[in-house]
Formats: sequence, C-alpha cells, structure tokens
Amino acid sequence: MSQSIGQPVIVDNRAGSGGIIGSDVVAKAAPDGYTILINSTGLVVDKFFYPHVPYKSEQDFVPVVLAATVPSVLVVPSGSRFQDVAQLLAEARKSPGKLSFASAGMGTSIHLASSLFAARAEVELLHVPYKGSSPAVSDLLAGRVDMMIDSITSQRGSILSGRVRALAVTSPMGSPQKTENKAR
Repeated sequence: MSQSIGQPVIVDNRAGSGGIIGSDVVAKAAPDGYTILINSTGLVVDKFFYPHVPYKSEQDFVPVVLAATVPSVLVVPSGSRFQDVAQLLAEARKSPGKLSFASAGMGTSIHLASSLFAARAEVELLHVPYKGSSPAVSDLLAGRVDMMIDSITSQRGSILSGRVRALAVTSPMGSPQKTENKAR
C-alpha cells in the first residue's frame, strides 16, 4: 500500500472484543483521511449483540471499498460419523438441539453463518460460543463440538491435513483453493 500511495503506512492491529476495540480507535481518530479500518460483519451486527458499543457505525464510518469476499466452509472433525450434509441434517432433525456448532463468539460471522444454516435447514443446533476462533477450532479438532462454519482460509490447513472433513462450501463455484478433500 505504501508504494501505491507514496506514503508510509503503519498497521496498528488493535485486537479484542471481536473488533470493537480497534473500531473504536478508528471512530475516535481525526477524520483527516489518514486512518482506515478493515473490518467485516462486526460493524453491522455488533450493536444488536452488545448494547454498549462505543460508536455508531452508520455515522462514524464511511465505506470505501469491498476489499475481499471469502467463502465459508462447513467442517466436522475427521472422526465424525457425518460424511455429508444430508447425514448431518438427518441427525439434527432426529435429535433437535443435540448437535453443536462452535463459533468465535456471539455475533461473529461464524455464529451468524451457522445460525442462518440452521434456520434455512429448519433444524435446531446448539450454539457453543468461544472467546475467539482459536479455542473454537481447538475444540472442533478434539471432537468436543460437532461442526463449525468457518472461512475456508482458516480451515484450509486442517482440511488438507485431514484433521477436519469439509462437507460444504458457500461459494457457488466450489472451493477457490485446491483441496484434496472436496466439499460436497
């Protein structure tokens, strides 16, 4: 980016609270065009999940560009009995609320994608929110949760190594990345 704009660029990653901390820093920065925020769904949904978000997305930020879209993938632990989505949904219909899905926390894209999946499939799944993606993935790999819908970039290594099995991908063209375990 420095080369394209001819100015030095400093990346100040302010992690925490699902992006709220970093977003608040940018919301309070001088509106001089020198501070940008790269964020995802949090700016849209945080106010619905966290009543004390310290900024108003519609007023404090101006969208500039859609920088990227990343497909999501539905994965299960490698030892899971589910070989495809049909099997998973059959079990979810047979035992409502028994199958669990991991997320990186309330209101994250992982949580919302999984909830949308359950609603569209007309099944009840148990949401297990974690404080971040790492502990959610750890419990998925250990088989303590049944499934997770995550970005394909986050799960690619686990898919290729066989630690998880991909059952579906949200891209209409399939996975944009070559994987040996093709999602169905």
